Amino acid sequence: MKENKTKPDIRFKGFTEAWEQRKLIDLCDYVDYRGKTPNKSDSGIFLVTAKNVKDGYIDYDVSKEYIPEDKYEEVMRRGKPKIGDVLITTEAPCGNVAQVNKPNIALAQRIIKYRGHNQVIDNTYLKYYLLSPFFQNILNMKSSGGTVQGIKGSVLHQQKISFTKYTEQLKIGQCLDSLDSLITLHQRLYVLVKK
Repeated sequence: MKENKTKPDIRFKGFTEAWEQRKLIDLCDYVDYRGKTPNKSDSGIFLVTAKNVKDGYIDYDVSKEYIPEDKYEEVMRRGKPKIGDVLITTEAPCGNVAQVNKPNIALAQRIIKYRGHNQVIDNTYLKYYLLSPFFQNILNMKSSGGTVQGIKGSVLHQQKISFTKYTEQLKIGQCLDSLDSLITLHQRLYVLVKK
């Protein structure tokens, strides 16, 4: 949606309400996992690091790190991730986004987890909003640092997002998920054909 507009040009049929803008901190619960790196092990609970957080999904193959099962409660004492939660990296790299799709994973430092308030912000909609070029440009402008760009959680939480009625958010998220699935399918078919 263009800046200073309250209604987008293209809508799903039946939706006419104006959109709102509010700060992330007012719309979501969050947990900032930055801090001490947990002790790792050869097996146990999968540890999602900033390397695993990709273009809307968690890549479980790029980095395979684990924490001991008996340390899970301690490592996740700030709040355990649930399926649907939205992850965003704060540095190295900054601004990568994913959505939790498996239970019992641990989250490493440099990741903030957002969970939209019930019936206010749909997590899938939130994922796509944070992935949008509009929001990514805001992150780039607000980031600081020399070689490694990063954003402070206190700055990230204050960023505004545009949102519509919850039921329309669900439709937007479902539509974008369907498109992503179709693109992924075509990419896999292309790779098979090239072999």
